[in-house]
Amino acid sequence: MSCITTLFVSSFSVLGLAACGLFCSADAAAPPAEAGASAVVAVRNLAYQEIAPGLLARTVFATTAAGPIAVEIIDILVGPGQNVQLPAGSAALLDIQAGAPALSVAGKSVEAKAGSVIGVAEGQPIEIDNRRGDRVFVGRLTKLHATRK
Repeated sequence: MSCITTLFVSSFSVLGLAACGLFCSADAAAPPAEAGASAVVAVRNLAYQEIAPGLLARTVFATTAAGPIAVEIIDILVGPGQNVQLPAGSAALLDIQAGAPALSVAGKSVEAKAGSVIGVAEGQPIEIDNRRGDRVFVGRLTKLHATRK
């Protein structure tokens, strides 16, 4: 390996270890928030939890309500043969990562295929019908809502 390549790889290794130290350590405290900035909520348990029959979820990122917009990123899994409804809530983006269920937003059918992103307005429920699916549906739900001050 050339000296430049070694330096490049080493730099990313150090960055990766530093990031792991910030985000992976069970004893690490979140850094203090600057005035007027949203602080990141430390997510310590990345295990999936069953939140409804056939629906597993885990929060991978969240902000506090310190800023004007709160963000929460949730990974969701819906098993084959399952039909689930996500309750209406804040505005969101649903990133479809795997699977092709019958998907509806507020009762309207939406094409669901891996790689597509579905916008969901505030107050609209999402139904994920994976009863005909032969594999797990994998999605990432990014919820956005204005905080009240």
